[in-house]
This record gives sequence, structure tokens and C-alpha cells, in this order.
Amino acid sequence: MNSLVTYRSIQPELAATIAARLLDIGSDSSSSEETIEASKALLTTLVERHPAQVDQARLARVSAGKETADSLVDQDTSSMAFVNAYSADAAARIRSIPPLLRAMGMSAGDDEDIEMEENSEDRQSAVEKILILLGDDDNTVIEALYSQVEQSSAKFLEVLQPATYISTIAPLFDTVKPLSAIRSQHLAFISRLDHSSFSKDDSVNMFMSLVFPSLLATANRPCFSQNEWSTLEKGFFAKHELTSSNEFKKAISQAKSANTSDKVEGTALNPILMNAVAGMFSIYV
Repeated sequence: MNSLVTYRSIQPELAATIAARLLDIGSDSSSSEETIEASKALLTTLVERHPAQVDQARLARVSAGKETADSLVDQDTSSMAFVNAYSADAAARIRSIPPLLRAMGMSAGDDEDIEMEENSEDRQSAVEKILILLGDDDNTVIEALYSQVEQSSAKFLEVLQPATYISTIAPLFDTVKPLSAIRSQHLAFISRLDHSSFSKDDSVNMFMSLVFPSLLATANRPCFSQNEWSTLEKGFFAKHELTSSNEFKKAISQAKSANTSDKVEGTALNPILMNAVAGMFSIYV
């Protein structure tokens, strides 16, 4: 039963059936205390992953005139923040963000830090859950996460560590058809960072993993949208030491023009851009 409850892609109908069965068992006066506690634990997890289906099962019991123990489903325990990151419900994953940020030693929504032991179990667990959320395929989750660290972006990245952050979201940028709405959220975040504080390795890694793949555009794999170009030009390209040269700006302008053409075939990397990219790394030799 536990395997079914914690399986991410469980069908709603099955979730409702499991919830109904657990409610029956947990509310049965003949059930042992151990069985009731086990049912409650499973329902607590299920309500965070499939709240609508649990509500449906509870409503069905009410309609059938069956009594349900009031304490059987607890939706307000603080520990649920660590479970919510795995929830199949986007709203539940969003609800997990503030407590997870607090567990990381951050105060969601502002730049106030909370003193936490760097290697505490809760902090490390919260970091793991936030990394899971960063790889979410629902744009509302990504938007909610970034909006809550907008005033503390540098601290957020410091806690996660740049290399780990980059490797977490890099797969999105290296796919044939990136999810543009989510990619835009990530690009907006890295564009408001102070890149002068990065190590040389992290600086190069961020460009090569999160920007360069999208410059390798083809007819079937579009480059950046107009809004993304604007975000990058005002933020990342202007702030990043690797991309602030006039040569690179000229090359990007040509790549941008080529990408907006209806006749784009093959790579959008023209010779000037290729030379500019190669020349960027000379400052690190």
C-alpha cells in the first residue's frame, strides 16, 4: 500500500479508491490502534499528493452516512513540507516552498537570513527538495519558487551551490524542444545575479550549460524568444564577463537576426559568433 501511495504517477481513480479503503479501515471500530495509525500515516501522505481524491472519498462517506474519525487525516503538520515536494499536485508543491526555504536558513520573500547549522539534517533535506522543485515541469511551481527568492537570489544560489544549481536545470536547456515558459523563468533568475561573485569555473559552466545550447538553434529547435533575448541582453549578457565584449554583442546580434528568419536551417551560430565564443575563454587562460 505504501508503494502505491508514494508512487508519483498514480491515477486519480486509483488514489480515490485507496483513500476510500484507508478511511474505511481507519474508521472501523474493530481496527487495532496500530492499524489506525498506519492508515492515518498513509492518508497523511496521500492527502498531500492527491488532496482532491481524498476529499472525494471523504465526501462519499458523508453522502453514504458513514462516520469518519476527525483525527484520521491531518493536513496541517509542519513536516508535510518535506513530503509536498513529491506531491502529484502542483498546489501542494508550491505550498512546500516557504517552509523549505526556512529550513534552508532563508526567509521566503525577503533577504533576511535565519541562522541554521550548515550541515544540519533538515537543511540538507530541504536543499534536496528545492532541487527537485527546480526540475519541476510545471511553470507555476518554478514561478512561485523564484518569486519567493527574488530579494535573496545570491543567498539562494550560495546555499544550493552554483555547480549543483546548474547541473539541476541544465537538462532543460539541452533538449530538442525546451519548455519555453520554464526556460524563461530560469533565464530571468540567472540574469539578475551578480556574476562577478562567481568562480571562473562556475561562470564558464553557467554560460556553456544554460545559454550556449540554445544558441545552437535549428529549424526544429528554436533559439530564444524575443522576450528571452531581451532578458539576456539586459541581464546575463551585460553582466557576465564572458559575454560583455563588443565582439560577442555583435555576434549575438547576428545570431538573433538569423534566428528570426523564416529560412533558418542548421545552426544559428555564424562564424563571427563561433569566433567570439572561442575568444571569450582567452581571458581565463
